[in-house]
Amino acid sequence: MSESYGGLVTFVLTGFLLASIVIFSVVAVPEMVPFFSPALKTGDVTIYVTSSSAQGFVDSRIFVVLTDIELRRAGVSEGTWVEGLSGPRQVELVDASQSPQVLTEVTLPIGKYNLARISISNASLYTAQSSIALKVPSNIPFAPVDFVVTEKVPVTLVLDIAFDPGTLTVLRRFDPYLSLAVKQEPAYEPSINQLGVIASFGPKTQQPGGEWTFKFEITSGHEVQNYLLYAKGGSSGNETFDVEMKQTGELWTDISGEAWFLGGNLTAGSYDLAVRVSAEAQQPVTFVLKIFQIPRVPSDLSQPSFGGLTRSPQSAPAPVNEIGLYVERAGSYSAYLGVGSGDFEFLADNGPISVVTSNRTVTLDLSEGFHSFQILPDYSGSGRDTSWVLILTWIPTTSGASLSPAAFLATMLLIASVTLWAFNLLLSRMVARRLERSTSKSTSS
Repeated sequence: MSESYGGLVTFVLTGFLLASIVIFSVVAVPEMVPFFSPALKTGDVTIYVTSSSAQGFVDSRIFVVLTDIELRRAGVSEGTWVEGLSGPRQVELVDASQSPQVLTEVTLPIGKYNLARISISNASLYTAQSSIALKVPSNIPFAPVDFVVTEKVPVTLVLDIAFDPGTLTVLRRFDPYLSLAVKQEPAYEPSINQLGVIASFGPKTQQPGGEWTFKFEITSGHEVQNYLLYAKGGSSGNETFDVEMKQTGELWTDISGEAWFLGGNLTAGSYDLAVRVSAEAQQPVTFVLKIFQIPRVPSDLSQPSFGGLTRSPQSAPAPVNEIGLYVERAGSYSAYLGVGSGDFEFLADNGPISVVTSNRTVTLDLSEGFHSFQILPDYSGSGRDTSWVLILTWIPTTSGASLSPAAFLATMLLIASVTLWAFNLLLSRMVARRLERSTSKSTSS
């Protein structure tokens, strides 16, 4: 009787274990696998298409067929190529040049992407007089990209299909020049509205060659190790001014536009901030100066956002803009680099990161502590004004295993069933050994 009862218990517990495994596999495993395998996590990516070369073809139509877009996810060895376009898509470039069109919406594995491989099968030109089939190169063009896919922040890219108009109309050949970049800057609030103000001066208007001195004081207990200087003024490259912190010997020259500079220590005491307007200025210069505390991220700023405008100087090189931050949370950060005009080089902790000629996003790995970022205006030396934007966003690369209530219960059910089954197996073996010992003693007697 006891053996049949023990067999029944084992049978029931085995069925309970199998049922628990099935429930766990269906409910909990889909939530757990992406946590332990980050490659299986995905994020949303939208790709728009436009053409910076088709704007002059007002009375024509240019059709191209994109057959494939592959994006290379950085990783071990040469990385992994991921499909970004599910099937062939025909695009009319003249309309796309006026209003970028959605080419595809895909989900891609999270991670950094650094290269695109774009296939164009055919192209044609339609005018009022005729339709012309254009020759398309057989090679597959590569386009450098720089963006990061995360679970929480959607990515929007713009594919610019540029070409040589002369080659298209004369030689009837379509030679594409492809670029794939971040569409636009993320939504943000300028950090200048959130910074802690140490001192603020202006607006003040000064004649060419004139000098004005502002005084401020740092009280005991409010000393700072570094500070940010914000300077705004001047409407052209020859309307410049210099700023000097006399007690520290810090000097910033040839400022015109809207600039940021990084200063050193300010101990307790009085300070004189002198402004000298260039004698070559053709009219009075109005300027504003602000001194800010170095912000902490994310305590003070969850998304550090700064912008500036450097007027092209007439003689001396444009001054280097510099920003400092205290990073409280080490990890990966997405740095959006927007350029409204001109170009610039972007550096992090004085190390070159990227030359920026169009809007792009780069990834920075920042340790906990102080970090500085430098903007070198007019890097190409073209003589144009430089308008720039820097936006830092933390990338949540890891997250805790957050299970839904159903998945949690399924996990607990599996643990309970395994425990009961193992306990029953152990108990059965103990009973079997006792029976064996009893049987052997009876036989020996």
